[in-house]
Amino acid sequence: MGRSIELKVKAKPTKVETILWIRAKCDDKIDNKHCSNLPIMLDGKEVGRTDALGRAHVKLDTIERSAHKLQIDTPTYDKEKDGSALMVPRDPEYTFDVGADPGVFYINETFTDAMADAKKPARRSTSRRTSRRAPSRRTTRRTTSRRRVTKKKDKEVIDLFN
Repeated sequence: MGRSIELKVKAKPTKVETILWIRAKCDDKIDNKHCSNLPIMLDGKEVGRTDALGRAHVKLDTIERSAHKLQIDTPTYDKEKDGSALMVPRDPEYTFDVGADPGVFYINETFTDAMADAKKPARRSTSRRTSRRAPSRRTTRRTTSRRRVTKKKDKEVIDLFN
């Protein structure tokens, strides 16, 4: 009857697997607890949170050749709350473009506390200057003379230190 038609179809997936590795590190001015449990926002939606060490990884299946905005959501500073930190940079944002192939994006952010120096109590200097000098502790001199004790020198020994 009729001939059969043979077609070859090649289809590419429209979604691309993308991995995001995020590290939120606290410097020495801020406690590490502030870098844990931070929300990771992708295009305005929460896709993950940092762990106790400030790390997070997120697997995304996104449309190829698309642009995305990632944000690490930092807490709001509350001066009334004890232990609150003003994290700088505030809510850092990153944009990345997904290509046609799977990819990995690594984001490393270091946070500091902008209010750390203001929170520390003012240290007083250990050396204080006065307008009036105190009398020296060595006000009395020895009036007695010291007798110098001399050893009998051996004629065969040369003394290099006297």
